[in-house]
Amino acid sequence: MLFDTHTHPYITFKKSPETILGHFFWDDSKNTCISIACDIETSMKSIELARVYPNLKATVWFHPCDLPYTSLNSLLSGEMKLQINEVRSLYQKYKQHIIAIWETGLDYYHLAKISEKTWLREEEIKHIQETYFRAQIRLAHELELPFVIHSRESNSQVLEILRQENADNYVFHCYSGDWDFTQKVLEQNPQALFGFWGTLTFKKSHDLQEVAHKLPLKHIILETDSPFLTPEPMRGREENEPLFVSHVLTKLQELRDESPDEIEQAVFENAKRFYGM
Repeated sequence: MLFDTHTHPYITFKKSPETILGHFFWDDSKNTCISIACDIETSMKSIELARVYPNLKATVWFHPCDLPYTSLNSLLSGEMKLQINEVRSLYQKYKQHIIAIWETGLDYYHLAKISEKTWLREEEIKHIQETYFRAQIRLAHELELPFVIHSRESNSQVLEILRQENADNYVFHCYSGDWDFTQKVLEQNPQALFGFWGTLTFKKSHDLQEVAHKLPLKHIILETDSPFLTPEPMRGREENEPLFVSHVLTKLQELRDESPDEIEQAVFENAKRFYGM
């Protein structure tokens, strides 16, 4: 049984969503995946897929790189409040298909690129990302949904916001922190989960492999972030897809001391429990 907790099946470069999801569910009818939204449009695409595939669930709202970057004035004048109400309405209408607020957080890696597109200063972009991040944490709490964190070159800032918001019920998606940072996260939230992905299979991912070895198994779930970052041994040969979460699982089994069957069962059950399935 496989559980890909993070895929974007509506983004495909060489394969159709029907093809990649067909591969995944044909492999095992119990396989489960979550279609991750980046904005309102892809929230609807994820919901539409969830209405077709019983073992696919959807998330809603904004990736930090896909926020409606207009200006601080429009943000503070009520634009974000309207979007929060839109997400509430989506959830009420499709709650049987929506499983989390995702993917939210901070992305400082793309600040210059966002600035070029929006003419906003980098400090303004950071402020907008932080404002949306806090709003999404609070909405997840209001709706009693878990939320999924995107953190790129912003781990310390993300952790500080989690502390200030007294946040819980979250997972770090595409986790890239070292063992020291992992311990700090667990101090803030002893129930935190960490999503391991294709990078775990790369030869030079020593820090991440150390975390995957040391971290108690109850804190681990698996993902692909497909169609991006294909794991070994498919890297460079195939566009990533949910079925390739099996390669992440194999690497995790190599790194840990528990039996392969115990690890497979645990990461599947961890994801089901986290998402209330």
